[in-house]
Amino acid sequence: ADNPGNNLIRGNGKFDLNNATASNTISAVGNDINRSRISGRVEFVAAQVKPPGGGSGTFADIEGHWAKPYIEALAAKGILSGFSDGTFRPREPVNRAQFAVIINKAFSPPPIRPALNFADVRNNFWAFGDIQVAYRGGFLSGVDSRNFRPAQEITRVQALVSLASGLKLPPGDASIVSLYKDAAQIPGYAIAPIAAATKQQLVVNFPQQTQLNPNQVATRADIAAFVYQALVNKGSAQAIPSPYVVRVSQTNQP
Repeated sequence: ADNPGNNLIRGNGKFDLNNATASNTISAVGNDINRSRISGRVEFVAAQVKPPGGGSGTFADIEGHWAKPYIEALAAKGILSGFSDGTFRPREPVNRAQFAVIINKAFSPPPIRPALNFADVRNNFWAFGDIQVAYRGGFLSGVDSRNFRPAQEITRVQALVSLASGLKLPPGDASIVSLYKDAAQIPGYAIAPIAAATKQQLVVNFPQQTQLNPNQVATRADIAAFVYQALVNKGSAQAIPSPYVVRVSQTNQP
């Protein structure tokens, strides 16, 4: 992902890009391709491009965005990057492979369990190493005993559970989740880790603190906010004032 293609791929017959193989995935790094004109397994990868000014500037499309401070802070640390056109695309979804890369850049987790070779992640896959490190470090697991599904988009609740698990956050009272108007949508397995993440101020909800949207696909902005708050929790970053960080107090705890 350090060498973006910067190609505009258009007007190539029935499909602009056709991967006819059943077992291999094409990685499209930093290329502009119409996703509706693709056939086969293609993985879109954001090009590793720092913001203008060597990391101290900003991206072209985040001015006024609620997550701008988090995005810029993580870009300055080399944890997040933008696209070759100078944008960050904060509303784009994040998939499991991309999330693994971010996890490793942010936390470099030491191994706590043996490696597991997933059937759907070949050793020549662009994020193979990052997926292995995130798995061995306890941040991510497979969707079943054999598969990781690297191209599957990660939801907000899944990202928060991953961070709570990988950081081994102390448990929070399960009743904490009743702070959220949509608490009933939180999967049963996620209640305890979401309570822990809430107590430790990892949860950032825009535009309403009390609306978790747990099963909504996490955007690049969401992941930036969650990961930055996790770094604050670890003592690896300074807190950024934000009205969207969920805080548990004596007055609002059930």
